[in-house]
Amino acid sequence: MSHSDDPTFEEEDRRVRTRERRVVRKTRDAAPPGTPHATIVEMVGRWVKVREDAGGERRCKVRAPVVVGDRVWIVEEEVIGFAPRRTELRRGGNSGIRIVCANADRLIIVTAATDPPFRAGLVDRMLVAASAGGMGATLVLNKCDLGMPDEVLERVARYEAIGVPSFLLAAVTRKGVEPLRDHLAGQTSVLAGHSGGGKSTLLAALVPGTA
Repeated sequence: MSHSDDPTFEEEDRRVRTRERRVVRKTRDAAPPGTPHATIVEMVGRWVKVREDAGGERRCKVRAPVVVGDRVWIVEEEVIGFAPRRTELRRGGNSGIRIVCANADRLIIVTAATDPPFRAGLVDRMLVAASAGGMGATLVLNKCDLGMPDEVLERVARYEAIGVPSFLLAAVTRKGVEPLRDHLAGQTSVLAGHSGGGKSTLLAALVPGTA
């Protein structure tokens, strides 16, 4: 059974969306007129780090329930509200559904073929999450230098057949990274995938000095 067929999941999702709409209205009403002037780039406990449109980063207190990627208003070192989100990446768990980040254009699903083993179910769930959140999705099969089983290549071909761009590469040696960098140019992207797939190594290859 998929998430969309699960009444419990749908009921929880409706509750979360209703609560979020109320929060958005409340924080938007409390915000000053005009467009937001900063973006949340990091969550630090009860604080957040923001990047201001005018340049520079700083830490601020938080009044609104923001996530990374939110466009926000700041008054006296405090985030007082956030703008409606273009996209959202949601994650379900034992504590319910939560928003992981906002306003990303593309979800980069990072996995490996053999180390750790390829998990089609995880990729499928992430593709659904990207679609539900209004984002595009790209599949990155990392660590290709360690071997590429035929069954994994067949699975990748199926994803490509339904329109999912796929890239085979080895981030540790930078082989195959340039085509992915070109693919992502001009977009805001978020990396996701199971532990050991090489997300940090890939990020360092794409944007040196960030990981």
